[in-house]
Amino acid sequence: MHEMSLAEGIMQIVETQSKGHGNKVTKVILSLGELAGVEKEALEFGFEVVSNGTIAHGAILEYHPVSGSAFCFNCCAQVPLSKQGNPCPRCDGYQLTVIDGTQMQVKSMELE
Repeated sequence: MHEMSLAEGIMQIVETQSKGHGNKVTKVILSLGELAGVEKEALEFGFEVVSNGTIAHGAILEYHPVSGSAFCFNCCAQVPLSKQGNPCPRCDGYQLTVIDGTQMQVKSMELE
């Protein structure tokens, strides 16, 4: 369950960035790529565990999705990609390099 280590990383960012800016983090906003392979429920559970008793206790995670895309070497086009391993939606080729959609970033937080 790599989501637990992701939750720990999010918590480290939250603690570092929130110092001196408020008493409580109520929301953490993440950009999450469609191809990142992150299970939201597992990430939320992990974040609940690691944030217990901290400034972010009870904070919710909000997701802003990032669509997956790839470059197809068969048809020389940038194409949408919803799952790694899928063929090119334009030519059905498999010579793809992922361009976007694998990231997970803390974009912002809401504090009280």
